[in-house]
This record gives sequence, structure tokens and C-alpha cells, in this order.
Amino acid sequence: MTAYVLGAGGIGLHLQCLLQKARGAKLICRQSSYDRLKASPLKVTGAMEDNLNLDCLLLEDVVNVDPQAPFFIATKAHEALALLEILQDKISETNPIVLCQNGIGIYDEACEILPKNPIVRLLCWIGVQRIDLDHIHIAGIHKFEFASATENQKFMEDWSKVLNDAGVTSSVSTDARLSEWKKALWNITVNGLCAIADAPNGAILDYPALGRVAKEIASEAVRIAKADGVNLSDADLAAVFQSLEKTRDNINATLQDLRAGRHPELEFLNGAVCEVARIHDQKAPLNETIVDIVSYLEKSQKRKP
Repeated sequence: MTAYVLGAGGIGLHLQCLLQKARGAKLICRQSSYDRLKASPLKVTGAMEDNLNLDCLLLEDVVNVDPQAPFFIATKAHEALALLEILQDKISETNPIVLCQNGIGIYDEACEILPKNPIVRLLCWIGVQRIDLDHIHIAGIHKFEFASATENQKFMEDWSKVLNDAGVTSSVSTDARLSEWKKALWNITVNGLCAIADAPNGAILDYPALGRVAKEIASEAVRIAKADGVNLSDADLAAVFQSLEKTRDNINATLQDLRAGRHPELEFLNGAVCEVARIHDQKAPLNETIVDIVSYLEKSQKRKP
């Protein structure tokens, strides 16, 4: 069965490489990426090395879709939710939707937009950067995790096996909200702080002052998650810093966005922590401070070369 991968960012291109070899996946991308990838193979460097001619097409060319074909949505979070509205006219209610973005609340919003489709989260613990339209660099791969409702377990196990067979550690969870918070905790802790420091992820490990701030940000997020009915463990907190070693040289997505003049989606990360805190009549001052400073950096373009 053919899978579709939407989005030619770092995660989308990496997934396309893995799934195309295993299941003949097709990459759905914008015209600029389509033209480049039709003209030259994708170059993969870093933790994985490859040169691969990708099977790609434009969104308007997606027709006669197999009603069981999964769609891996690997665009930015705000783009992903808008894409689901467009896909409604192209897919069946049986097509699984796999959401690969970082962020809190994405699963619930997708379930509201497509209430009859199987909705699955794919949490990607990986450091990957798109260097050019036809070049990605992988700083490190920690693990992938599928998460959804119990009725989607077989689908998740099948595709988890595909990734495991491709050499990427993959697991399955039947608590999507918990898994979403677990992965978001890493980005909540690292992304904004390293964007402010203008440094790769490893700065949190190398500079004790940054490490202390990171732990306070993460602990605050854990407290707010608990107020929202999601219990993150000490092991979940420790996993944030353990996995940092594998991506210590990576420039995270928020800093990449600021340097490129793009909007960093902290409203789904630290901003979401602040919103959940308000709902439960609590405060999250450290996360709010991260949002405020990154918002200033975005508007002032202080990180843009």
C-alpha cells in the first residue's frame, strides 16, 4: 500500500526516504521543492547517509486515493490543520491521518476536523535540518513513537515495524495526549531557550546556567500538564536531557525559523503551556517569558542574518 508524506521539511524528507524504500511512498510538496527534487536526488548526510531520487507530486495531482492509504502530515503545525480541511475532498473517511508535528493539542484539533478518520500522532525524537531543497542533515536519531486510540493499535504496530525494519527505533502508545506532552516537553525545554541563546542544543548540556534554566522550564511544564490531567514522570523529565546528547550539534526548529525569517510555532509549545495554565487558573511565568522573548526576536528579526 502506498503512503503519502505531505511536507518537504527535514522530518518530511527523512520520512519519505524511510517509507519510499519500504512501501513506495509518495512525497507531496510545493512547486519549488517538486522542481528541485525532480531534477536531482535528495542528499542525506549526518547520522544517515543516502542519495535517493524521490517519488514526488503536487497536492493538486493527488487523485484516486486508495481508501486505506495513510497520509503522514509533516508540515508545520498551523499548516497541518489547514491541510486537513483541504484533504477532506480528496480522501475517504477510512484514510488514516498521521500527524508528525511537535506540539500540544494538535491531536484533539485534528480529531475535531476529521472526526471519522483514524487520527494518529507520530512523535519524532530526531535532530534534522533541511540545508537546501535537496539536502537534509541528520544530527541524531533517538526514537519515533506512534500514539492514538486503542482501535488504531494494529495500524500503529504495522507501521512501527516498518520503521524498525528500516533501522529506526519505533514504539506504540495508546495514550495520544500523554505522548504528545512527552515529546513536546523536549521542545518546550530546548527550542525557545536555545533560540534566545543563539546556540545549538548542546549548549544546555555544556553551560550549567542554561541547564538550570532548562530544568526550571521543564518542571513548570510538568506541573501544568498535571493540572490538565496528564501525569509526566521523573523518567519523562530525565529523557529530555538524555536525548539532548544525540542532537547536541543540531540547530533546533525554532532557531532555524528565526534565522530564516519564518514564524516559530511556540503557540503549540511554550505558548500552549501558558494557555493550559490559564484554563486551570494557574501561572507559567518561565514559559511565558520564553514566548515573550522569542516573539521579540521574531518581530525584530534579531536572529536573521
